[in-house]
Amino acid sequence: MRLFLDDFRNPHHCLSYMDARIGPNHLVYALEWAVVRDYHGFVETVSQHHLEITTVSFDHDLSQEHYDNDLMTDNALLLKFYERQDREMTGYDCALWMRDFYLSKGLEPPEILVHSMNPMGTINIEQVFLSDGQPPTAEREGSHPDRK
Repeated sequence: MRLFLDDFRNPHHCLSYMDARIGPNHLVYALEWAVVRDYHGFVETVSQHHLEITTVSFDHDLSQEHYDNDLMTDNALLLKFYERQDREMTGYDCALWMRDFYLSKGLEPPEILVHSMNPMGTINIEQVFLSDGQPPTAEREGSHPDRK
């Protein structure tokens, strides 16, 4: 099962630009995917199907409030945004939750792709899975609502 997280795009929309990021493997976006549109749908799907999921492709911006050019270009502002308790959850939040979920089960996460057009969001999501189970920066520890 391939899982695609995005608030409005569908997997085939990524065919036009993901070749520059992942080369010929971008053709995976022409295959069948389960699509989820928000954090809650993501958590529900992963919780129920974690053993079946082989690939997850993340978007960062999952709500209209995420489409702020300053958040897309200034990582310091993006980190402050992550700390807000009244905000909509992003693909980054989904990535943190998924990493912790798989770690709690003693499982390796599936293949991770990031198709987001937000450059800072893309980097932050990628860092979640490159950090050996640790948050990418100390400032982010405790910023996730599901974290204790």
